[in-house]
Amino acid sequence: MRQAKGYYCAIAAAVAFGLQPLIATYAYSYGIGSNLLAFLKVLIMVPVFAIACICKKESLRLSKKQAADICVLAFTGAALTSSLLFASYRLIDTGMATSLNFAYPVFVLVLGALFYRDRFSKATWISLFICVCGVSLFCDLSSEFSWKGFGWALLSGLTYGIYVLYMEKSRIMESISFLAYTFYFFLFASLPACCFSSHYLPVN
Repeated sequence: MRQAKGYYCAIAAAVAFGLQPLIATYAYSYGIGSNLLAFLKVLIMVPVFAIACICKKESLRLSKKQAADICVLAFTGAALTSSLLFASYRLIDTGMATSLNFAYPVFVLVLGALFYRDRFSKATWISLFICVCGVSLFCDLSSEFSWKGFGWALLSGLTYGIYVLYMEKSRIMESISFLAYTFYFFLFASLPACCFSSHYLPVN
């Protein structure tokens, strides 16, 4: 039963993420900027998880190390990744941008090998090659192609890859509950996202 619930949650998360480009395009039609949208995406989750923590009576105490780790994770995994990805949506096809963002497993493996000397099997490297080939199929180098948009999308994959790798190496989830972590994650991400929403990452 618990495993089935996990599958349902994973499917729901995939559907929600898939709707993200459509929501972004709709918001842009009303004049909302890409960085402001990234900020709102982060900010709206803070009260949601604050209420969840209160209802579950979760402890919100943080050590200095936990706070530092969550700051790094929030900056890379939420503030930077969302701002870069939403900026790319304004310049290139949303399907291409999202696919480039999903190149993050490549960066996880490469950065893990470079900085942590992680070793991977041949099957892992074959999977990595297939991933690169799959992402490249979504790249349409037509006359309307924007290298700036391509760069923003690829960088969003890099920052998310850093987030995934750092989360694993910091082992933050072993010392804090999921709800408390997620509350602080969005809370700490809201400040840099707010700064980005003012004037950073221009797309014009």
